[in-house]
Amino acid sequence: FEQRGGRTIMKFAKYLVEEGEPSIVLGEENTFLYALGANNEIGYHAKRDSFVVDLSSSTDTEMPEEEEVEGTTCIKITTGGKDGDNGRLIVSIDSGNGFQQVEEGSHPLLDLVHDECYATFVGLQVTSDSENDWVGTIEYSNDNKETYVPFICENCDSTSTSTEANPIVVDGDAVFGTDGAHCGNGATCSLIKKEMFPAQAPDDTVTPDDTVTPADTPAVTPDDTETSTLFPTEALVPAPAPATQCILVTVGSFQGDNGPIVFYVDQGIGFEEVFSGTRPPGEVMIDECYPNIVGVQVTSNSLNDFVGSFEYSADERATYGFMTCDDCDDTSTSDVANPIIVDGDTATEKEGAHCLNGAICNLIKP
Repeated sequence: FEQRGGRTIMKFAKYLVEEGEPSIVLGEENTFLYALGANNEIGYHAKRDSFVVDLSSSTDTEMPEEEEVEGTTCIKITTGGKDGDNGRLIVSIDSGNGFQQVEEGSHPLLDLVHDECYATFVGLQVTSDSENDWVGTIEYSNDNKETYVPFICENCDSTSTSTEANPIVVDGDAVFGTDGAHCGNGATCSLIKKEMFPAQAPDDTVTPDDTVTPADTPAVTPDDTETSTLFPTEALVPAPAPATQCILVTVGSFQGDNGPIVFYVDQGIGFEEVFSGTRPPGEVMIDECYPNIVGVQVTSNSLNDFVGSFEYSADERATYGFMTCDDCDDTSTSDVANPIIVDGDTATEKEGAHCLNGAICNLIKP
């Protein structure tokens, strides 16, 4: 492997004839498959395709030149239409030569910040060095601008209410005035296509049981079943991500601490309910680990308080820290969820973080 100038070069040797594998035939057309990723992390491939090579028996035959391809990924970035949406935004795009800055500055409301198509698209990053939010949508099209789909923010803040960049809030601090994907504190956030997101991998994943397309058949298209035993295909199938991020919820030990709650976790594809109900005082209510935790929410519609603690571990239960409540009631005596009181009304005399009146409260990792 060699990496330079934003490009990765892989060189390898392959026998023309190997037992148990299709032969590479001189003087005939041979179909080869390839796949490439979005970065140096192992995951689902960003692009895959096939190509046909006529391997003439002559040793001085030149390989066919790479075919020019019109822009296949079109990117559209639009500023929101509300007062205050037009903060400063910095956009960088990797079109095969490393990330290059393509936009920088503030833009009028509803302004089309960026509208370009790229023959090769590897990645997109956004950031801001201003305390004024930029709010808007960041979308892409794979069909020459016929239809658009919002990007997914891969590493947005845990306060995000969605992973889709529709809208996305990009800010130099951590004060967000709009729901959506939150890219704050001057962080550089990576946006990826939905089809590149591991949790939404397409159904036509290449598997080791597939067989190679005959050499005289048309080139395989993304809609066809790609089949080959020319190369080890296990590397093309994403391995399950390790579940190293854990949540531990414990009910308080006093009588009456065990009111019912509803608990949601966002693993990167939106909030999903993972628990609803009660447990006896002093018992563990939730002890689960996930590959990725973007956000945690709690609520209750009961008049009976839930009192307990919410802890988070980033190292598969080796150590824990208490989560904090981002938007608990102003009657709270602490924002640390140790304890947190979750209730459907406002009647509580207990000290701690107060999530009251049936509100949905967001808990943040320590």
